[in-house]
Amino acid sequence: MYIRSPDRLEREFCAKAMVSKIRPLLSPRISSMFFEIVSPSRRSYILQAENQREFLMWTKILDNQVKLMLTAKSPKPRISTRVSNSDVRMKLFNKKQEILKKNPRCADCGAANPDWVNIMLGSLVCIECSGIHRSLGTHVSKIRSVVLDNLKEATLECILLLSNETVNQIIEKIDSRGL
Repeated sequence: MYIRSPDRLEREFCAKAMVSKIRPLLSPRISSMFFEIVSPSRRSYILQAENQREFLMWTKILDNQVKLMLTAKSPKPRISTRVSNSDVRMKLFNKKQEILKKNPRCADCGAANPDWVNIMLGSLVCIECSGIHRSLGTHVSKIRSVVLDNLKEATLECILLLSNETVNQIIEKIDSRGL
């Protein structure tokens, strides 16, 4: 996503839509036509629609775009030789190793070497916490094995952009606001 300040004509990159949270600002003090975009770096952009119809249109379009990007299939390599397939597997393996190295502790309990990922949040959890997440249902938490499951390249990239520390800070900030 890009922003343009009133005093400059050039647009400026602000956040990747795929890892940003879009939510309406619901407050008795604020009109119902405001919505917020929260970037992974916790920078908040508050926008105002001109009317209720535009507010619904913008929030739905942004939310749908994020969902579309997260569920889109990664483009397959055009060359289908044995070498290129092994290169792709090696690239995915290296990304998985980088994710495991970047997140040495469980996001929930702090246990060492978590290897399960909550793909709805982008955080790594241990086997015990993954069982708790799975018991909540897939509408709340989707758990996959970083090592055993075939995760899409876009999903791995998203997890790499985030970290357990960043995800927990965002959740704590949201929780402290009472949202």
